[in-house]
Amino acid sequence: MADIQIDPDITGNDASQSNRIGPIWTSPTVAYLICASATAVTYRKTTDGGQTWGASVTIGSGLAVGGPDCWYDQWTPGDTGTLIHVVFSVTANFDVIYRSLDTATDTLGTAYVVQPFASGSGVGMLSIVKARGGNLYVSGYSADNLMAFRRSVDGGVTWTSRAALSFTNNTTKARFEFHPGNEADNQDIWCLMHLNSTTTLVLKVYDNSADSWSETTISTGISLNLNKQMAAATRRSDSHMIVVACDAAWNNTPNVKVWDVASGGIVAKANVGTMNYLLAVAPLIDEPTGAIYVFYGRGATGATDVSQYYRKSTDDGGSCGSE
Repeated sequence: MADIQIDPDITGNDASQSNRIGPIWTSPTVAYLICASATAVTYRKTTDGGQTWGASVTIGSGLAVGGPDCWYDQWTPGDTGTLIHVVFSVTANFDVIYRSLDTATDTLGTAYVVQPFASGSGVGMLSIVKARGGNLYVSGYSADNLMAFRRSVDGGVTWTSRAALSFTNNTTKARFEFHPGNEADNQDIWCLMHLNSTTTLVLKVYDNSADSWSETTISTGISLNLNKQMAAATRRSDSHMIVVACDAAWNNTPNVKVWDVASGGIVAKANVGTMNYLLAVAPLIDEPTGAIYVFYGRGATGATDVSQYYRKSTDDGGSCGSE
């Protein structure tokens, strides 16, 4: 089939590249995509499996300087809700804003301030997640410093500061994203984080009851130079996190590596392959069959000829099929 243009005005800045914007599939034919343009954070909807997309609907006005990032209720294992939780910051005021979209009625909720603007140029990358117990959590960074880690226990109406999420000894921006995790306490969450200065990929676990963080190394020697050279997906059947990351800069033929992360341990899976000029990776889990797809963009000679590919594993990451 031919490529289909969804939105002609999506910006290519790091803030919009760093985060989860969808598509969020609510049925085999209905999906939503969160978009960041030069004038607004918006969403578009398809009802025919992606063949056509509806008009742009504004979530927040202004150039997106932070996020957007989103989390769909049903990405959280066991959750049957219909909300897409969106967090973003725009030039209108630079506050970090939370707003929900109810996919059952296509209605936007009230916009609430997660964190007021303080100084600098606003927050860059943001991440949001809904824990299995229902709490919402948000954090982000600006000028190489993480913003406060915030929690909402009332569906995003009010937000309070919790123990800071830190990246000790990291001299440049940390890449990170939140996931529900499978800890015994269903309000605990996970943070997948890459530390540039130590070339380390780590799992940070937030203990909601103790209001504290712990850290476990997933892998060392992971040297990323692009935000989307790592990504993860939560498997709904067991709440494991399937992590994909590259072990070298995009132009140094990096290996694409995979890990299965659980509270009981971290298991390295088969490498997807070694790619020239690899710009992005993303895992997808086919829940009915358990198959793991790893999508990636790579070029043959440089960053100007990038095409999209995938490889599929049908044995829980033990091996990968052909490109």
